[in-house]
Amino acid sequence: MRAQSFSFEFFPPRTDKGMENLAKVRSALAELKPAFFSVTYGAGGSTQDCTLQTVLEIQQQTGCLLYTSDAATIYSV
Repeated sequence: MRAQSFSFEFFPPRTDKGMENLAKVRSALAELKPAFFSVTYGAGGSTQDCTLQTVLEIQQQTGCLLYTSDAATIYSV
């Protein structure tokens, strides 16, 4: 039987308050030991500027492997 894994996907927040909330949520979710987190590049470009910042913060704070699908892709999976 194949081992099951799971991941969580985040949308980059648009505000500082959103970044604070995401930090709390991802910290709690990291305790569940997901295989990786992914960060959406931002539909229609609305949150593209925050994608890299979000990815780097997740990696720094959780040590979890990361994946983001965009033109400047960061793959650590």
